[in-house]
Amino acid sequence: VQRWKDEGLVAFRFHNQPWQEDWYDACDRIGILTVGEMAIYTDESGIYAYANETFWNNYKEHVRGLIRRDRNRASLFLWSLGNEVLFMGNERYDKDLPKKLGMIGRYAKSLDPTHLTIFEADRDPDGAFDVVGLHYPHEMPAQHAYPNCAFWLDERIEAEAGGGMLGQKSGSFFWDRKKPLYIGEYLWVPTGDYAVATIWFGDDAFRNRQKFHKKAQIAAWFDQTVAYRVSGVSAVSPWTVYWFGGVFEDQEASDAQKEFYRLVAAYPVSRGTRLYEDEERSLRFDVVNDGPEELSLVLRMRDERGESIAETEVGRLAPSESKRCDLVVEPSEAGVANWTMELAAGERILHKAPMRFQVVRKTDPRAPKGRSLVVLNAENRNGFSIRDLNPGKDILLIDAGALTPEARRTDIPVLGAQGFDAVAFQNFLKQGGRAVVLEQETLAPLGLGVDLIDYASTMAFPISESHPLWKGLGPDGLKFWADDNFIAKKQIRRNGRAGLGAVAVSGGENGLAQGPVFELPFGKGRVVFLQALVREKMAKEPAAQILLQNAIDRLAALPDGTEKPLVAFGATETTERILRDIGVLWTKDGDLSAEDAGGLILLDGDSDARLVRESAGADSLVRFVREGGTLLWRNPAESVLFQALCKEAGFEGLRIVDSGCSGMIADRNSPLLAGISREEFVHFTTTGWERIMTIRPDRTPRRLAPAASATELPMP
Repeated sequence: VQRWKDEGLVAFRFHNQPWQEDWYDACDRIGILTVGEMAIYTDESGIYAYANETFWNNYKEHVRGLIRRDRNRASLFLWSLGNEVLFMGNERYDKDLPKKLGMIGRYAKSLDPTHLTIFEADRDPDGAFDVVGLHYPHEMPAQHAYPNCAFWLDERIEAEAGGGMLGQKSGSFFWDRKKPLYIGEYLWVPTGDYAVATIWFGDDAFRNRQKFHKKAQIAAWFDQTVAYRVSGVSAVSPWTVYWFGGVFEDQEASDAQKEFYRLVAAYPVSRGTRLYEDEERSLRFDVVNDGPEELSLVLRMRDERGESIAETEVGRLAPSESKRCDLVVEPSEAGVANWTMELAAGERILHKAPMRFQVVRKTDPRAPKGRSLVVLNAENRNGFSIRDLNPGKDILLIDAGALTPEARRTDIPVLGAQGFDAVAFQNFLKQGGRAVVLEQETLAPLGLGVDLIDYASTMAFPISESHPLWKGLGPDGLKFWADDNFIAKKQIRRNGRAGLGAVAVSGGENGLAQGPVFELPFGKGRVVFLQALVREKMAKEPAAQILLQNAIDRLAALPDGTEKPLVAFGATETTERILRDIGVLWTKDGDLSAEDAGGLILLDGDSDARLVRESAGADSLVRFVREGGTLLWRNPAESVLFQALCKEAGFEGLRIVDSGCSGMIADRNSPLLAGISREEFVHFTTTGWERIMTIRPDRTPRRLAPAASATELPMP
């Protein structure tokens, strides 16, 4: 109990039953407030005899006994008359259940009018309780845009739990602030899949489910607890380092808990860590005073030398008050700024925290020498002709909103094609043209089969930090953009469209099903899609400037495509569809020389048996590779060709074996894996509100392995 207090906790709930009196004695002595709770607990299937008067008489006797035992405890401040009865949908067994629970609340109050009452999770049955009780109202992974989504209490929401535990909807909730609100449980997130971890760690979540799930919990606890404090919630209880009274040895969680329970503190609201050189920027903080005394506070920022570079008067805050404040900074030199935020009351420093910023010089986007940047925007689109572009020289920048159809009168019929010229655009790409598409409301006019979904995110993550688009951004380049933290409002759905490769993804309820940055090769050309809020935020967010310039440089540096088609042997209908979707030149027939085949041959399985099974065909393909050609073999099979290629490459003894397992990425930066996340190699299904995960090894039926150790993990 002493350690609880040392960790910053001020209260403890004796969950779901009376505990041994030693616990109460320790709380009385050390000074931890307590919630005494009756033994009526989480009825999932109508196990209590709600229609039987004897049950209610027994319930009242239980209440009377516990109140008589503990009502004079120095630590007691709240009676919990039970846990999660209405919450679990038990009105289906007794429509009068809210009134009966209200009767219990009034009975408890008659026995002890000096202490507050609550019914955990069941809000305020029959209006009989002093405090509104709420559990799991706004949970991951359905909620993902942290920290913004944590500030929800001024809205009417569909609560996230009820009648079937987490992920269920139990009707709307709105806190009218007529009674105090106690959120007794939140962010338990007992889910068994990767979704929660993807919100905070993207593709890394698939490296270690348990590790990154826990880290995500800690991060969400921090944001949600601070938001509840700022929003005026009277008491909160996340599932933190202490579960059911035991000690959970987790230093990371312990450190976070100390910080978010700090009595007097300033917490950043705008999380961005990038600033422009010689430009003012407002950094927003929530300042809270949950200490016992009124304080006159000052918020300031100090530089590496300890000198104050920004300061604002917070003013007087009474106990339990908070205030949102801005610090205006103006960095004078590009580079890294290591500053310190400081909250003080007179000479007393009550809270300080290091803050690290990347300071960037503002520049305009530009095309490298030998290339031209041509902009299509909402203003010039009516007179713009893509057919006039030079595919070998021009980089087309489709500016934000340029693809949104113009408003038209609905009472005038229009004949013929209108708007964006998709045919000309695709021909431009096929001939080697390159394009950057900034944030749009729709991508349908492009005719490329790329879909957008409404998905506002504050964090996105690179598939590979070595990708040219990520140059200079660092791992946090797509997190918390100025000023409202959002990095995207609409994102690209990873719909399986052939060739569409994710550069950055964002997580959530459906894992990495969406992202703000993608590439699409098409014909000899390429498109970079930037659904990140590049245009909207470039004036204040340096990462937007960096990302756009990287996209332009990336397209300018790509080699010109070949005029010669690849040769596909034994292509299935699926393979043919993929080749058509990505707009490459290909043919079913062709010479087996590297020069005539454009340096690339696609072989699909072993459907072309003469090349795979016969020595003459195998010799021809080996000769093709020896001459400098590239053979892409989809779903290779044990065969004469396979052994010949292994011998040629020095991989003698390599075998194809039955897999029965999922794969994992050994080399994240391999160009063969560009646009592919780790999620693609973990095939699973989920069931139930706990999202219990079942791995599906059948999705990876075969793998490559050395003959001497065919049971080892898959090779890359």
